[in-house]
Amino acid sequence: MRQHLPLIFALTTATLCAGCDRDNVPAPAEAPAEDLAPRAFVEALPEMLTPSELKDAPAQPPRYDIGALERCPLRYEFIADTSIVAPEEFSPNGRALNLKTSQQGSFIASVEDERWALRAGTIDRFEDVEEERVRHPGIAADALAPILLEVQAQQLIEDDGPTALWSAMGEFPGLTIFFPALPAEATPGSKATWTPRLHQRGSSSEVEARRGKATPPAGYTHPQPQGTTHQAEVRLERWLNLGETRAALLTSEWSTGPYKEYMRSRQGATPEPVHVTIANTDNYAATYVVSEAGRVLFAQVQSTREQHITNTGTMPEQRFLITLTARMNLVEGCDDPVLSSSVESSDEETDEATRAVDRFIAAVKHNDLAALDALISPALREQPGSDVILETLRSHLQKHGPNALGHPELPTDLMALNQGHRVELVGASTHLAGQENNVLVTVYFTERIDGEVRITGLGADTSARAMLWEVMEITEKRFYYEDNP
Repeated sequence: MRQHLPLIFALTTATLCAGCDRDNVPAPAEAPAEDLAPRAFVEALPEMLTPSELKDAPAQPPRYDIGALERCPLRYEFIADTSIVAPEEFSPNGRALNLKTSQQGSFIASVEDERWALRAGTIDRFEDVEEERVRHPGIAADALAPILLEVQAQQLIEDDGPTALWSAMGEFPGLTIFFPALPAEATPGSKATWTPRLHQRGSSSEVEARRGKATPPAGYTHPQPQGTTHQAEVRLERWLNLGETRAALLTSEWSTGPYKEYMRSRQGATPEPVHVTIANTDNYAATYVVSEAGRVLFAQVQSTREQHITNTGTMPEQRFLITLTARMNLVEGCDDPVLSSSVESSDEETDEATRAVDRFIAAVKHNDLAALDALISPALREQPGSDVILETLRSHLQKHGPNALGHPELPTDLMALNQGHRVELVGASTHLAGQENNVLVTVYFTERIDGEVRITGLGADTSARAMLWEVMEITEKRFYYEDNP
């Protein structure tokens, strides 16, 4: 018996040690926050708040709760960076194209008449020109029709649309890509079918005019909305613990195409009407963080579009690769954690000048004499007078078309002067269509007077301008319009 004691002792010791080893095995490490949610979301969270994975899913899935939104309106900021690339042989100007732009803005989400209502703040536009960041005038606050949304089957459906900011902005489709359908089950792995409809730029024309945000010239016919319904699937990946808030991480990937859009030039725009076919192939990948109450805390969407343009005229075939990286942050709310701002700071003086030009053009298009009177300098109010200026500019739009005064979001030149700014815009003329010099250039001068930025003058001419403004000049020194007797 004694001879077995060392063996028994060794076995007992080994067993005890094995037990000790099991007790000392460390618990599985928590996954890094960057592995649980997008880095941009984690970095934008309040300091000292680190997301962790929620082991037990809530009983109910996230939902778009109109009652919660009514108690607590939300403010969001978004950035949409776009790159448009075309090889030399398929570029519209015969040279390789590499255009990079960014739209950055904000909007308020609240409840109106039992519907979600999204109202836009200012939207700025940036462009990368020869490795320099250039800020352009964008869209003024309240310049676009509010987006009205109803909750149907776990997703937001636009009522009385399409509006521009929801689904018809262009390469950046609009806010619709930030608000996915929500799964009807709370369990990770649950899915929802989502059918966002994205519209061609310009499809919102009739709605924006009917809502009082645009005044087209007499006889103008709004284009019929053209859009494509995308078929997407949204998946609930995991639940996150965000302090006192529980939120679902959702992902979605989808591809659509090739689908086609059709355009036809207007009568008189070219010698012969041109029929254009645009074939698009889209690929999207998106990530969302949504609280139990349906507040989208964060959205990140990336997409690529292969675009092929052909036509019946003599214009060459065109091919583009358009990439989009868009992000939205909740920056003001009541209960959920809010994220830090990520939009670029603006040049206040330049911003005020370009906003004044934007509001001035809007006042003319809306035929708003009171707004125009408030925007021009005292000298222009006296001579030639607000009513004469408005009548002249309305006649100018009637003759040359709705874009004759230029596109405020796309200035060709922006210059600071000793006492203000010079803003140069390019606009298209339907009256001059087919002529060699069919582009109108309009220059606006602004100055701060009595604490407000006002328009002190403007001049317009074709691209063949020599010395004086030959189409129109409205300044303190000269009032001239080519159609005046």
